[in-house]
Amino acid sequence: MKRRRFTKILKNKRGFSLVELIVAVLLMAMISTSLSSILGSTLSLYNRAEMNSLLYNVSQKLHIALDNELLTARDLTLYERAQNKPETLVKKEYQYFIQKDSDGYIYVYSFNTVTNKTVKEHILLSDKSYRGATVKELYFTYSSVSDKLNYSDTVLKDECMRIVNITTTIVKNGVEYTHTSTIRLYNMAVYGTELKIKLSSSSTAVVPNYVRSVKFLSVMYYATQFFEV
Repeated sequence: MKRRRFTKILKNKRGFSLVELIVAVLLMAMISTSLSSILGSTLSLYNRAEMNSLLYNVSQKLHIALDNELLTARDLTLYERAQNKPETLVKKEYQYFIQKDSDGYIYVYSFNTVTNKTVKEHILLSDKSYRGATVKELYFTYSSVSDKLNYSDTVLKDECMRIVNITTTIVKNGVEYTHTSTIRLYNMAVYGTELKIKLSSSSTAVVPNYVRSVKFLSVMYYATQFFEV
């Protein structure tokens, strides 16, 4: 009697059918795909946010370095087109030349009055300062400012060019970050000199007008140690 009852129980314990197994596998696959998509999107957003943070930090350091280079400029000329050989342009009158080179870094070409040679240096400490990022674009624009201050040696015009805007776009792993900083050229205001530009069609420097809007890709300047806030 007991043996018959045990045999009957065994017969009632059947396994999953093929249809049920296929349905279960399909459900597991759908859940896994959804989870993978969510995790992938989250990871992608995290990586992008981390990259943006890195590019932001590099950009801030880069603009601090650029700002410091130009803050004490006494004379400044913006170039509409980047020069192929900046070392031929750097002279005693304009001792420094800033531009982005083909390797994606920003350099300052300075003139050594002792050796009479041009020295090429990173605008940051080294290429490691860029942390693997490169500069995609660097250009300068100008702004006007009303300046009616009188000085002992000169009287400035009502509308003098004393403001330079620096824009850089740095990139790493397909992620870009663009930053613009504004520099008020204090030394130029004190000494009474004006911002000048050199257009690609002209070899002589001219005072910029208020209509033309150009991305100047290079800047040459003569810096002094004097600085006034």
